[in-house]
Parts: sequence; structure tokens; C-alpha cells
Amino acid sequence: KGEQTMSTLNTILDSAKVIDTATETVVLPTYNSLVIPKSPEYINGRRCNVNSYGTVDLSTFKGSTEQLIKEIGADFTAIKTPAMRKLSSGAIEEVPNDFYLINNQTDEVIGRHMTDRYSILQFDDSVYYMMSLLEEIEKHGFKVTPAYGKVWNGGSKMFLQYKIGADKIKGEPVDNYLSLISSHDGSCSFTMTLSTIRLFCSNQIGRNLAGARNRVTLKHTTSASSRIAQVAEKMIALEKKQMSALEAYADTLCKIKITEKDIFDAYAQMMDLEHMDTQRRADNFASRCADLISCYRAPDLADFSGTAYGAYLAYSDFSQHCVPLRKTADQKFIEAGLNGNEELGSFADILQALKF
Repeated sequence: KGEQTMSTLNTILDSAKVIDTATETVVLPTYNSLVIPKSPEYINGRRCNVNSYGTVDLSTFKGSTEQLIKEIGADFTAIKTPAMRKLSSGAIEEVPNDFYLINNQTDEVIGRHMTDRYSILQFDDSVYYMMSLLEEIEKHGFKVTPAYGKVWNGGSKMFLQYKIGADKIKGEPVDNYLSLISSHDGSCSFTMTLSTIRLFCSNQIGRNLAGARNRVTLKHTTSASSRIAQVAEKMIALEKKQMSALEAYADTLCKIKITEKDIFDAYAQMMDLEHMDTQRRADNFASRCADLISCYRAPDLADFSGTAYGAYLAYSDFSQHCVPLRKTADQKFIEAGLNGNEELGSFADILQALKF
């Protein structure tokens, strides 16, 4: 079925076939119909250096841990408060084993339906925990520097990221970032994870690789203070394993030879161009695909031109640095940084399937 679908898609793309729908006639773009921007390094002025979506830039921060906590908005206390309910008689009573978490600075509810087992790990305590972990990592010869941080949703979620050392993949500098994410609303546990950043333009190229499990999670019901050294050792081992896995993945992609038409075909399949039912969607596809190919033509990717790895880096640049069709929410951006860009992985998988 996949081969039939791809064959049908190629036929449509090559002949610029017109699809009749109940509402309008949609003309699908072809590779030859795309107008590629003339300034690939700027994508018609739409490429930026960092797309942090409201996170606090800590790259020049030199203050104390206490000042950092205040800088990212983590200087408050979450208070566990019994949930209350009103009976039919009008009386008010506590709900058994049901608690709210309250931000003591704003009195805002930042967590609901917590049980007796839920142990509050204050955000400032989480930051101090991470600082202790970073001290352990520094003892192993790694240089650590602050990167980004943010507390959002009224204080229900926190994100903090530090750069630890630097490596190279195919001669290109790649930094490792240790990230901390925690919450007061039960959406996540205390989680520390590694992700990789492409140094040239500071966009994530990390991916959930089969050979690299890149996170450590501690439940809020567990006291983790005694596990700092143990977790530090694990994160260092993960760093080495992740770099090895990413190097192997890059080697595989570098051996796959492609053309710009292959990039178009992969993106067309990924976005299901064949079934777009309005001209607006087809035009949006053409515009976005032009940006993708423009990223592929950027000077900093010249060494990888003609390979699937070059297309992989181009899609990473495209997905992070070109203005999206809709504004990306903070949480989605942060999750992309933690877990790797799933779309990036899907694009690379489709591109490989086209060539084999």
C-alpha cells in the first residue's frame, strides 16, 4: 500500500494533476513550481538565531543560585491545601485525600487533586539539587554554563537548562545540554534529561535514538537528596552514549545520497500533500517546502550538500528557525528540546525509505 501511495503521489507531482473536490479545484504544487527564496541564510528575513518562546536567556548570567531562582521566577512556595466541598445542607467539609497546591505569592491554584502520597518538591529545592548535580559533573572535567530557564502556568511548571561540555559530530560543534523540568500540577515528575544543540544556530537536533536513553526521573514521592552522585554518574554515561549514538546516526545519513527533489518528495509525503483539499493548504505547503529547501542551501550546510544528513540538519533548522504557521506553545517547545524533535525524526525516516 505504501508503494502504491508513493507511486500515485509521484504521478501527481510530476504531472501537476488537478484534484476536484466538492468545494474547489486544488492545484498541487510540484517541485519545479516552487519559488526558492534568494537569500537562503535568512529565509526572506524569517530566520532568527534563537527561538526560545519566552524562556529566560541565562547565557550571560553570573549571579548566585539564589539570584538565578529569582531570575526565572521560582522564588515562591507551593502550599498543600485540603480541597473543600459544599454539601447539600450548605455545610463545608474537607474532601478526603484530596489537596490543592497554592502559590504563596499569588494565591493562584497551581495543582489540583493531589493525594496524601504526593510530596512537594519546591522549585527552589529542585534548582539547588541541580546545582549539586552540576558540581558532581564538574568534578569529572566537564565545564557547565547556564543556558535557559522558565517558570510558567502561574508557577505550575519549571524548566532549567545548563550546557555541559561540547563535542563534534562530523566536524560540526554539538553541545550537550542538561535540562531539568518539574511541576506542581502532577503533569511530570522531577526529570533531568540530555539533549543536543546545533551550535551554529542554536537549534535542537536531538532525537530519541534507539541507542540512547537520555533521561532520569525521580518521583515527587521519593527523597532524592542522597542520590546526587549516583545520578551524576548516570548522566555522564548517558552523555557519552548519546554522542556515540548520534555519531552513528549521522554516519548512516551521510552515506545516503539525495537531491532537492527527494527533499520535496519526503516533505510531500510527510504532510500528505496528495490529500490536501483546499488551495490555501496547498499554497502553505509550497511556501513551507520552499523554506525547507532554502535551509538546505544555506552556506553552513555546504559540507553535507547532497546527503540525507544535510537534509536532516536543514529540517532541524527549518522547524526551529522559520516562523511557524501557528505560534508554538511554551510547553510544546520545551518538550521538543527535552525529547528531540519528533517531526525531524519522521522526516529523516521518510527520506531514507524513499532511497531504499
